[in-house]
Amino acid sequence: MVKISNDKISESEIVHRAQQGDKEAEEFLLEKYRKNVLIRARSYYLVGGDNEDLIQEGMIGLLKAIWDFRPDREAQFSTFANLCIERQIQTAISSANRQKHMPLNNSVSIYAAVSEEEPQNIIIDRLAAKKNVEPGVELIKAEELEQLMIDVKRELSGFEKKVLAYYIQGASYYEISRALDCGNKSVDNALQRIRKKIGKKI
Repeated sequence: MVKISNDKISESEIVHRAQQGDKEAEEFLLEKYRKNVLIRARSYYLVGGDNEDLIQEGMIGLLKAIWDFRPDREAQFSTFANLCIERQIQTAISSANRQKHMPLNNSVSIYAAVSEEEPQNIIIDRLAAKKNVEPGVELIKAEELEQLMIDVKRELSGFEKKVLAYYIQGASYYEISRALDCGNKSVDNALQRIRKKIGKKI
């Protein structure tokens, strides 16, 4: 586990540092709460997936908790983190259950054709859509996707992190703009920047 230099620092302060781009603080929180993700992932079954997929979803939920935690609204980060982890896993399961009968030609790979030159467009939309995958098609692996999310997040602004979190949850441009009190164009511009940053990582 990553060590935080000041042992007396509060967890809220560690979260705040992570939100400000402190890599050490973020890694500390991801490592500390990974066991919470593992425990919750073992408690569920994902149609068409496996435990690693649920762990991936749980880690995304944990990242959202780090990005969105506000000490003036939530009592403790641990409570908020567990809630976000649980919600993300349950959302993935609900999505998989809805889509388990979808035809294979609706599946998504990083080499599918929104733009073969820009697979980052596929990745970000796959995160939002949680679609089933055709057997035998070369895909980005769950653990690679999790690491990609972590790496890309370090390159995002605070606004971009919030837009991505809402987009992954399936929110529309309108819903995101209402939640963040901004225009649809600002949301679209943020997603375009996010796609470009993802493109640099793949």
